[in-house]
Amino acid sequence: MAWDYAELSKAAKEAGGPEKLMDLLIESGKDSGHKEMLPVVAIALGIGALGYAGISKLVKFFKKKKKISPEAVEAAKAELIKGIEEYDAAHPEGSISGESDENTEDGEELNNA
Repeated sequence: MAWDYAELSKAAKEAGGPEKLMDLLIESGKDSGHKEMLPVVAIALGIGALGYAGISKLVKFFKKKKKISPEAVEAAKAELIKGIEEYDAAHPEGSISGESDENTEDGEELNNA
């Protein structure tokens, strides 16, 4: 054990003192930790880049698939308007389909309970 202390004392003297030796040891530990983290960071960056590329392709695919021409929109609007007008013509105002005049009196429903 005495030799361990002697080696530590010699290393501290060469480094310029005990504080500088501790700083040197901490910095060398940080450097080795950074080197160990490099593959993990590279893998995470690669996964993120691939995920971004995949998601952007999916978004483009669904946007392209979703597009409806303005002519189709106008045709659908015209068809809906025509259907509403036909319904209005077939059913006079004030009457609701499925309800007969026997169930109402002065605009209020009768309760048959």
